[in-house]
Amino acid sequence: MEQNRWDALQNAGIDLPDALRRMAGNTELLEKFLMRFPEDDNFGILGRALDGADWDTALIAVHTLKGISGNLGMGRLCQCCCRMVEQLRAGDTAGARASYNELAGVYRALCGALKGGV
Repeated sequence: MEQNRWDALQNAGIDLPDALRRMAGNTELLEKFLMRFPEDDNFGILGRALDGADWDTALIAVHTLKGISGNLGMGRLCQCCCRMVEQLRAGDTAGARASYNELAGVYRALCGALKGGV
């Protein structure tokens, strides 16, 4: 990965050294997973589940997104997901809906950076 791209992704909030450590130093593997991240369906599934008040599906989707974002060094997104997981597990659906707005903003910014929008 070229240095300018590396810097742009780090500026977008991706802890690339941490993510690279999780990938056993394999830069090509990390880049492959980062570029596939915007194609993952869990964000869309989460939004549809919240719209339909399908709390079980929402919990599964946000929990999956939490794991993916954590492994890819997306700390802020992972924190947003953690908060939503806790809210959904506690039955705080109003809190989860409110948290979704922040999560969506962070998610979209990361996807923009990954697609070269930074």
